[in-house]
Amino acid sequence: MEHLACDKTVLIVAHRLHTVRHAEQIFYMNDGRIEQHGSHEALLKTCPDYAALVQQQMLQDRTKQQEKTA
Repeated sequence: MEHLACDKTVLIVAHRLHTVRHAEQIFYMNDGRIEQHGSHEALLKTCPDYAALVQQQMLQDRTKQQEKTA
C-alpha cells in the first residue's frame, strides 16, 4: 500500500491497529469524537485507552496463534 500512497493523503478507517501502526498520524476516536491523535508510539504513551486497545489486540492475536498451533 505504501507505493500506492506515495505523494498522496490516505484516510484509513480501521479497527485492527496493525493496519494503521505505521501511519504518520492516527486519530483515536471514542463515541464518534476524536480523543487524541499522534503516531502509534506517541499514543501508546499519552492515550491510556489506545494503549489498552493495543494490548487487548496483541493478546487476542497471541491466543489465536496458540490455538492454531495446538
